[in-house]
Amino acid sequence: MSAQPSHLLIHPGILKGRISAPPSKSISHRLLIMGALSGENCTINNILMSEDIEITLNALAGMGFQWILNKNQVNFTGNRIVPEKEVRIFLGNSGTTARLLAAIAAAIPGKYHFSGTKRLQERPMQPLLKALENLGADIRHNRGFLPLQVSGKQLNGGKIEIDASVSSQFISGLMMMAPLMQRGLEILPINSAVSVPYIKLTINLMKQAGITVQEQDPLIIIPGQQKFELGKCRVEGDYSSASYFAVGAAISGGDVLIENLNRHSVQGDRKILSILAEAGADISWQNSAVRISARRLNGIDTDMKDVPDIVPS
Repeated sequence: MSAQPSHLLIHPGILKGRISAPPSKSISHRLLIMGALSGENCTINNILMSEDIEITLNALAGMGFQWILNKNQVNFTGNRIVPEKEVRIFLGNSGTTARLLAAIAAAIPGKYHFSGTKRLQERPMQPLLKALENLGADIRHNRGFLPLQVSGKQLNGGKIEIDASVSSQFISGLMMMAPLMQRGLEILPINSAVSVPYIKLTINLMKQAGITVQEQDPLIIIPGQQKFELGKCRVEGDYSSASYFAVGAAISGGDVLIENLNRHSVQGDRKILSILAEAGADISWQNSAVRISARRLNGIDTDMKDVPDIVPS
């Protein structure tokens, strides 16, 4: 086996070419959970097969949901076997899985023990857990952190306030559990919400799946006793991943065509295109592909509070 180089020499160059944006991880998580909750046969195409998505799939299987994986296509059979004993579910380092499924588990029959890596057990869950407890959920936790013991049951619902300054995933989890409840939920985010586009993304996906969602800013109203109806759907390309190639093309004076993107997407990270355009880049669309090129860029000031994932790019 040859020795690894002690250093890497990188030469500057112009970024040119054509790529296909990978599927969105955020959308993959949400559609998988909605598909499981639909209780009907449904097919989700173009799933991002990553470690976090595999954790979500395995967690759903542990909770009794039946699915079949074929490459990057997931088919839910519509069947669920309620676990007879407490199920121990390891969530690795996936904060999205933990926060979304903690809410879902509280509202469906079964007993679940959620744990994760040391890093995941350091990530705060208190605002979500407090909201769930106020709704009557049966949850034991480590002072607002994992591990969790959840005894799921039918919840009535009602109006709930939740601190939105820590994570938008808390609100997304509550929204997706709301249709399972008798009365549904009226969710009032308090304090300054972070990553608002991810809340909008969840609302958009739920509406596409046939769920009634009323937005009376800042109140979110979701009636209970509704069913997710996905049928056949497809995960769109990820703007966060695409942003690196878009920025690379712009700052190097290159020309890159990025395929597999939804021009009308509600993904917050789509903002990368307007940022580059404001800085002087040329942006043009060809169906589901966007071309980015630039000769000279100008410095700009822009607010990245709601799109932290594209800050590195």
